[in-house]
Amino acid sequence: MNDHNWGGARKGAGRKVTGRNSTTITITLTKEQADMLRLFASEENKTVSKFIVDKLHLPKTQINKYEKKTPEEKSK
Repeated sequence: MNDHNWGGARKGAGRKVTGRNSTTITITLTKEQADMLRLFASEENKTVSKFIVDKLHLPKTQINKYEKKTPEEKSK
């Protein structure tokens, strides 16, 4: 029998919910294209995801949970 007391399902275990509503997509690129995409993003100090969203002018749909709110707004 194993005497380890870690692992397995238990209350409070696992990654905490961030409140972010995101999904993962996959695209197929050549190695050269992927390298260029990473380079372009890094030149603007952005993640590849942020770079693509900005270049495609996609709307910002996520509410910034770190935004300062008044006590009245928090109670809603």
